[in-house]
Amino acid sequence: MLEVTIDGGTNIGPLGDIKTMGDLVEFIKATIDPDKMIVSLSLDGKNLSENDWRMPISVHPNSRLQVETGDKSVYLADRLVLAPDYLEVIISEFAEVAELFNQGKNFQANDIFSRAIDDLNAFMGWYTSLFALDASLEAAELDNISHRIEALTKICEQLIQQMLHYFWSNVSKSLTEQLIPSLRELASYSEKLALAFKAN
Repeated sequence: MLEVTIDGGTNIGPLGDIKTMGDLVEFIKATIDPDKMIVSLSLDGKNLSENDWRMPISVHPNSRLQVETGDKSVYLADRLVLAPDYLEVIISEFAEVAELFNQGKNFQANDIFSRAIDDLNAFMGWYTSLFALDASLEAAELDNISHRIEALTKICEQLIQQMLHYFWSNVSKSLTEQLIPSLRELASYSEKLALAFKAN
């Protein structure tokens, strides 16, 4: 049977009818202190592979799953502090796109634009998932972040329409006058939020 240790302590069990790694992680979440969260998982000292998540846990009868937990509020504070830096990288990508469109390098601009949009989507998914870690933060700030996401979504939809109609100069203008300022405002908001959360 797979042995599960939490923070180097004794193994948990019995695992009963748990068959997959996903189900096991949910079981562990229900077992640990509600103020803590799982920050790392390793199987026999190695990070879990994609196969480990797909295969039934019965294929690891003599293995050990090591679970490390951390304080949820510390984890959240550390992640919130990173948000403005991530946004600055995305802002620089969109600024490069605007400059390339101005130079008539449309193929290059389109390529970087696609990557920047993917990065922005990934950031938004990650950032909003942080709010779910703290009920009071979610209640206080979810409206604020939702309004900002809606505004950014509308600007991005407008940009895509301009690109579909080959309005390259309009794309560049919308990037520099609408999207980038909105992202800078979001970065400023996220920085203030991180400081306020840490102060609490």
